[in-house]
Amino acid sequence: MPHHRLPPELPRLKSYAVTAHAGPGGHHFLHATDCRVLPAETLVQLGAFPDIAPAMEAAHRRYGDVEPCGLCARTGRAAGKSAA
Repeated sequence: MPHHRLPPELPRLKSYAVTAHAGPGGHHFLHATDCRVLPAETLVQLGAFPDIAPAMEAAHRRYGDVEPCGLCARTGRAAGKSAA
């Protein structure tokens, strides 16, 4: 009887968006689209990524000064700083 290998698990993707307008400190903020404090202002959809690092890179390409949300993207602070 042949032994079948299971395919590798696909990465779980999460959708991210960045605020279209800079806040008082001049920063745009990156949010997961399921963030509990997603702002009502205009957001630019960035797409789905396996983690925060490529989402921060995409946000930095669009807007230079981007900070991750302190609630939904707090684990990305180091990634966000290195991508600047």
